[in-house]
Amino acid sequence: MAKLCTGIEIAPDSLRLALLSDKAVLSAVCEPLPSVFASAGDVPKPSGELGSFIRETALRAGITCRRCALVIPDGVCFTRRFTLPAIPQSSVKMNLAYEFRDFALGEGEYIYDYAVLGRSAGPNGSELMELHAAAVRRSYMDECRSMLGAAGFRLNIAVPREFACANLLRRLGKADGLQCMVDIRRQSAQILIYCGASFEASRLVEFPDGALEGEDSDRVCRSIAFDTAMTINYFASEPNRRPDTVYVCGSGECVQRISEAMVGMREPGDHEFGVLPATDLMPPCRSGGAGDGFEAHCAAAAGAAVQTWVRKESKACRERRERKERKERRT
Repeated sequence: MAKLCTGIEIAPDSLRLALLSDKAVLSAVCEPLPSVFASAGDVPKPSGELGSFIRETALRAGITCRRCALVIPDGVCFTRRFTLPAIPQSSVKMNLAYEFRDFALGEGEYIYDYAVLGRSAGPNGSELMELHAAAVRRSYMDECRSMLGAAGFRLNIAVPREFACANLLRRLGKADGLQCMVDIRRQSAQILIYCGASFEASRLVEFPDGALEGEDSDRVCRSIAFDTAMTINYFASEPNRRPDTVYVCGSGECVQRISEAMVGMREPGDHEFGVLPATDLMPPCRSGGAGDGFEAHCAAAAGAAVQTWVRKESKACRERRERKERKERRT
């Protein structure tokens, strides 16, 4: 029987849940947060009351898998890219606190983790590793565990948001060129730029609450399309780095409107790229599931759940490499 995992993202305006197997998205739901939790652009603080709301939402969606992966929101997580000489995993973890010294993080107050983006040749025949590391306050993770416990879940892994979205790009083998994702919310749209599956930068486009549903919806979609195109052009200094597709986390109507806006503002000679829902990056969505079209809203939640299987694959690859290196040393 395939193992299941529930991806959970608590956005400033909504709760997003995605139930995944290792082959498909089985169910998804995007539920607006009650006003008691929602605040102006801020992610709500973990609490028992929020845990009860997560539990009720999951039960209504038929999601009963206790094993979960949590998306760590941007505001509570520091991330940084840097290069180190190729050293053992234990030595890398000892160096992480030093690499975040500019943030003046208290000793023992933060949890650190990292991902290896690639390896390259260094000076004098040495080998270098490019790392993307993250730091999150230990007390925040303790609060999240308590909240998820109240919701009936067991935390298996926590993933920074940009890492979760990168898992979806990596899953489809998009290791080269510039990639773009746009996450649509009630009061903002976040534009995420990746080089391959490595996070580069983000840009926030803000608009009034409910503007996407009112008379100004066309204007807001045009504004999102314009800012997305400008952001892409800023980073796409070389023609072969420009993306062919922009993936949008939002409703099908939003995808259609933003696509039409981009086509309308395109001039002769401009780089052309398509606009697709983020479901094109996700595992196949099982027909007849309880998602009701919410899958495209839950890309980060799905990406966090995908990390459960990415970790296993990475460990297997590492073990194969170490066995090969030991064999070469013996010969």
